[in-house]
Amino acid sequence: MSVLSRGLGAMMTVRPYVQRFIDVDHESKQTSAISLFPGDDAGTRFLRDLLGHGPDIGETDLVLWVPTDDIEAGAEALAARKHQGTRVRALLIGSPPERRELERAIGVGSRFELSDTIQVSSLSGIGARRAGLEIARALGDQALAAGRQRPTFRPSVGEWMVARAARRAAAVGAASLAVSGLAVISSIQMRMVASIAAMFDRELGAQSAADAAVILGAGFGLRGVARFGARGVPMAGPLIRGGIAYTSTRALGELAYLRFSGGQPLIAGIPAPAQSAIDKIIERLPGADVDQSEGSEG
Repeated sequence: MSVLSRGLGAMMTVRPYVQRFIDVDHESKQTSAISLFPGDDAGTRFLRDLLGHGPDIGETDLVLWVPTDDIEAGAEALAARKHQGTRVRALLIGSPPERRELERAIGVGSRFELSDTIQVSSLSGIGARRAGLEIARALGDQALAAGRQRPTFRPSVGEWMVARAARRAAAVGAASLAVSGLAVISSIQMRMVASIAAMFDRELGAQSAADAAVILGAGFGLRGVARFGARGVPMAGPLIRGGIAYTSTRALGELAYLRFSGGQPLIAGIPAPAQSAIDKIIERLPGADVDQSEGSEG
């Protein structure tokens, strides 16, 4: 079966979902307002650089604060915003003992829950990356709008959206091999692609939907998951299926982010290296029984 035939088959599979995913573009155009309370100078500068400038219109979706010497006043102000129903996060920076001390100082366990904090050892390297991911997670459904409005925040939002979609696909892949389960994985992947496209002001029109379907038809997850059926390793099967669904969804998301962030169409020819990477992962798994000729097409 040719890559084109598989792509057309995938297009027919996802066609009922396409209009729903086009609506993601409207979701991304909502206003997401993020406020910063004055706090630690270095931490506040980091947040301003990470988030960039965005509209401050309507209700605030998230208030961020990095504790400084005047902890009590800042903690009271943040707690007041939380009491009003606004999502809040205190960014705590330092070694584990230093962060425990900051927890006590701001009132974790009384004024705040531990989930109201983002904790990192530093604001460089993995600490900076984690802070960005946790801010995107705190925004939840508003993260897409925030990413569209704040270009410097897009890497964090994109990584969070891809990771979230990959985890969801893994859960579905581990739980179900039925056609309905595979359709859900397609739905998760297509929505992820639509969200990334919308974040970069690229509407998911018919051409982008067709491109995404070609990727799915070329083997991003569905063939690998389906091959296991009732075969393979009985006890490890769900774990393996979940791993394939996770890996393939993450690969598709990272490809989509790379293409859209560079102003390119999703597909400029079939991404042979990406397809090859997916097939190699599947080949290494026990019980995969990969048809080598199918993996080399295209």
